[in-house]
Amino acid sequence: MEYEVVVVGAGPAGSAAAQRLAEKGIKTALVERKFLPRHKTCAGAVSGKALPYLGEGFLHLTEDRLTGMVFRYRYRDQVGYRTDAPYAYTVTRDRFDHHLAVRAVQAGAELIEGQEVKCITREGGWFMVSTEKATLKARAVVGADGAGSLVARTFGLARKFLGVAVEALVPLEKVRDHEVYRETVFLDYGFIPKGYAWIFPKSDHLNVGLGTFSARSVPVKFLLEQYLDRCFPYLEQRDRKDLSWSGHPIPVYRGGRFSGDGVLVVGDAAGLLDPFFGEGIHFALESSLLAVGVIERYLEGGASLGEYDRRLDEKILRQFQVAHKVAWLFYHLTGAVHRHLVRKGRIIREFTALVTGKQSYHSFGRWLRHNILKEALSRVPDDDHFLRPGE
Repeated sequence: MEYEVVVVGAGPAGSAAAQRLAEKGIKTALVERKFLPRHKTCAGAVSGKALPYLGEGFLHLTEDRLTGMVFRYRYRDQVGYRTDAPYAYTVTRDRFDHHLAVRAVQAGAELIEGQEVKCITREGGWFMVSTEKATLKARAVVGADGAGSLVARTFGLARKFLGVAVEALVPLEKVRDHEVYRETVFLDYGFIPKGYAWIFPKSDHLNVGLGTFSARSVPVKFLLEQYLDRCFPYLEQRDRKDLSWSGHPIPVYRGGRFSGDGVLVVGDAAGLLDPFFGEGIHFALESSLLAVGVIERYLEGGASLGEYDRRLDEKILRQFQVAHKVAWLFYHLTGAVHRHLVRKGRIIREFTALVTGKQSYHSFGRWLRHNILKEALSRVPDDDHFLRPGE
């Protein structure tokens, strides 16, 4: 079977790329190792800034819209806010990913599901993409195959640091006063190194989880069990055992190229997760859009795929550089951020502007750094000798 492009992986990045390639009349195969719909471990929050990539047809998939947020520091000192308009939406990844794959098929892409890509080789000007059942021939390959990307490993692309997240799905029928969680996300921090815990509402359950960017081993399942004890102490042990538990790596870009000769990686395969939030759907969709335009010119013989790296640097990586600094400030000064910015209500406008895309990380980082440093300096005694150089 011969194609112009083979896209490996039918998550948001892969399906979005396949759809746009097919819309341009490019013969495209979308290969997914499982049959769709399939479960994917994910908190399932689609930020407001992702909406332009999804269109109005996306809204019927939403489980809940988020207008409220509750922040808690070390299980206590709860602070809540509510916005006038939704800043994000929740989805389940089985329905969401399936919807995007169907859109790709409707655009003309061929979906090959239930086949895992085992190896990719180069023969002349062609890639040979081999599954256990077939070999696909392509002029270009898009790696959208997640954190452990075979495409990235085969061609030495996008080195990644892997954090970890774990989640449990709690049925609403087991949750007392479950209306409290409607349209509201709960975020807890201060007890997980370089990470946070969450509760996201869905139509029939709550997604309860936590994640960490820490390089050292963190007992995430134990911490999640503690978190469940704190948030839902009335859940009996047999109910806990019946919960759907799952874990997954959090791939964060750490260096290297995103493209080679005829091959590139997008989304999680490229490590394009927000270094502060850990959110990846928006960047999966954005990187796919950037990739398609470059691939189209590459197939026409008019461009190197290296242009994709330059576009990612301009559109995403420069923001990530600041996001790393924001993450450092927050995760090292969590108590100060909570006391001086969250508790006093000063961060909510900036936070929602960042999530909805109305503010960049550059401006958010400047605001956060200015306010944290100003608060820190205001607490230093006037007679502190460190303020009088030369003595």
